[in-house]
Amino acid sequence: MNMETDIHPKLIELFRTIFLELSSAEVGQIEKARREALESWDSANQLLLITMLEDEYKIQIPDDELAEMDSFASVSVIVSHLIQ
Repeated sequence: MNMETDIHPKLIELFRTIFLELSSAEVGQIEKARREALESWDSANQLLLITMLEDEYKIQIPDDELAEMDSFASVSVIVSHLIQ
């Protein structure tokens, strides 16, 4: 099992918790989530997402990767890379 698969269930849970539009969404819908498509993905919730990811996975997300975190897929790839 690869690392991206291992973190997947917790990322789904975090996205449902942080972004109101996804609170009862199907997994497939969450996996396709993008910042520009979610009204609740604002700067405050971006900061909350980063904080929760850093706390959950005991990582420090580099500043240059913060701007890249604009979708569920990109968050998954970045976090997977950092926890290896």
